[in-house]
Amino acid sequence: MFHQIIFILNVAIISMSQIFLMFKYLQQKKTSKFTGDLIIYCVILSFLLYEHYFKLNIPDFILTCSVITVIGHTFVGSYLNIYYKSNYFDRYLHLFGSFSFSLLAFSIINYITPLVNVSWIYTFLFVMTLGISIGVFFEIIEFVHDCFSKKIMCQHGLADTDFDMIFNVFGSFIAGVVSITIFL
Repeated sequence: MFHQIIFILNVAIISMSQIFLMFKYLQQKKTSKFTGDLIIYCVILSFLLYEHYFKLNIPDFILTCSVITVIGHTFVGSYLNIYYKSNYFDRYLHLFGSFSFSLLAFSIINYITPLVNVSWIYTFLFVMTLGISIGVFFEIIEFVHDCFSKKIMCQHGLADTDFDMIFNVFGSFIAGVVSITIFL
């Protein structure tokens, strides 16, 4: 029952925020932002529905953290423009995002191929490595975005990229520690 309530809340919260954003972007004639949010919404909603109905057994805590990360990026960071109003928001979102997505990725991998009789150090290092890799992937996405879009830049120099990577490592480290208590 509790899982059902969390599922409904996650779907309702992500749906309300993303539909609101898409509506606003259509009003403002920002078609590229609308398209980006539509893709993000379709991916996360599809995943939440798939996880729920096919019982991947991903802990509610991890799913909720992932939803919060997406809302942090699309609504707080982009729509409210906090990425440009704060020197720290992007860094903390990298920390929280690598934390959330490394635990999510590990949960999916652990569902597909359950890890049996593994040590805590293996789990810790595996989750941390996943988080760092996901962080690098997001930095590459930001770089590619900046190469094609000269209007809005995701990266603001080497120091910004370095800080993003450092905070990805911190988030991945925390996820590794948390994974020991969740998965072992």
